[in-house]
Amino acid sequence: MSLITRTFLLMMCWMACQSSVLADIYRVTTDVEGRGSQERSAGLARAFNEVLVRASGKAEVVANATVRKANPQSYIETFGYTTSQESGEPLLEVVFNQAQVEGLLGRAGFAVWGINRPSVMMWVGVEDGGRQLVTASDLGDLAIFRYALVRRGVPAVWPLGDLQDEMALPMSRLFGLFRQDAREASARYPSSALLTAKVERYGNRWQLDGFLEHRGDSRTLSLKASEPSEMAALLADWLAEYFSGRYGVSTHASGAGVQAVQVSGMSSFGEYQEVLKLLKSANGVQSVSVAGMSDDVLTVQLGLRASWSQVRANLRLDPRLVPSASDSVFEWRAR
Repeated sequence: MSLITRTFLLMMCWMACQSSVLADIYRVTTDVEGRGSQERSAGLARAFNEVLVRASGKAEVVANATVRKANPQSYIETFGYTTSQESGEPLLEVVFNQAQVEGLLGRAGFAVWGINRPSVMMWVGVEDGGRQLVTASDLGDLAIFRYALVRRGVPAVWPLGDLQDEMALPMSRLFGLFRQDAREASARYPSSALLTAKVERYGNRWQLDGFLEHRGDSRTLSLKASEPSEMAALLADWLAEYFSGRYGVSTHASGAGVQAVQVSGMSSFGEYQEVLKLLKSANGVQSVSVAGMSDDVLTVQLGLRASWSQVRANLRLDPRLVPSASDSVFEWRAR
């Protein structure tokens, strides 16, 4: 069955052109053969595995002994059925409890990759008898690259593939992996990371070469696969591993202390609420207590479930919260 129906809504959420995205990783839709108890149990197990991989960023989490003992039904908030508009087959929609899933990952020894995730500008060219760009509107064979990132919980921004893109990054420059050209072509697409890659076919094998740039860090990647769908999955795995390794938070059941934080620059009560909402949703933050408000400077005490360095790295994902020279002082810059 095609993934188009199952992933369309999530894809629309994650493709918003922002430098960071609140990914809806705890909502999973999967196909089932029927609505009986056995089919439901099988569907819940698949959905549970998928949410664990998304929340940790690690494919190996499903093989962990602690995870394998867990009963998926104990981690569900709601579930229901819908029907695929494409095939008419039933789909199982499941929403998992974020706190419970994160608790399980902690007990199993895995870091938690929070819902506030950097979005990646994706320039991916595929050569198979001709060169094509994977775009935001692809519904054919090339769409497997988009779907693979959705399933791994990697927010992505895909190019429109219009004349402006063709002028800014011609295929010859994309396949040449010219970094400055890719950076300039990405200026119209707000994102916090840039992935540029070419995928080429050599007989029965596929080769991907490219690079990733994110906040001063640059990585090259080279992947081999036997078919395009495998290549798409490998690329999604590579990106999820990178970002979860950088922003994943190892939580501590007993807590990791309290951190005082100051935020300045709010000009309205609405912005004050937005700041508190951001702080409360940050990966690794257990509680937020307001300690004081003077002029436009808000002072809060953050109860932490992880180290302050890990939490601070995740807070910096939101471009509205600008760090200062001081480790715990930020300025709020509303968009």
